[in-house]
Amino acid sequence: TSEPQPTGITQFISKRPLNPIHAIPTAWDWKFGRMTGEWVLVTLRNGTRFAGYCGPDSFVSSDPDNRDLYIQWVYDIDDDSEWHPRGENGVLIAAGEISTIEFWPAEPKEATDDRE
Repeated sequence: TSEPQPTGITQFISKRPLNPIHAIPTAWDWKFGRMTGEWVLVTLRNGTRFAGYCGPDSFVSSDPDNRDLYIQWVYDIDDDSEWHPRGENGVLIAAGEISTIEFWPAEPKEATDDRE
């Protein structure tokens, strides 16, 4: 007797090598380890949102027990979802307070232009 041949999703998966083990332990480490400067929108567990530029003067913790985040430039978001710079203000967000972080690529020059 011959063995049954894979069909459907089983056939699809069997033809693609999958490696569930990654050299980088977390998505946090992967994303922030390769980031050079990006716009971010951080939503806290209580619903508070911080828009900002996370660039060379920002800080992202690499300690898995203390994932705090310092964003170097913070923006207010109005009712029309427009971002307005707060000047030279930054924000430190304590570990455990972050619910989500959204990212948009940006060049540092764009961030500087928006602050003027």
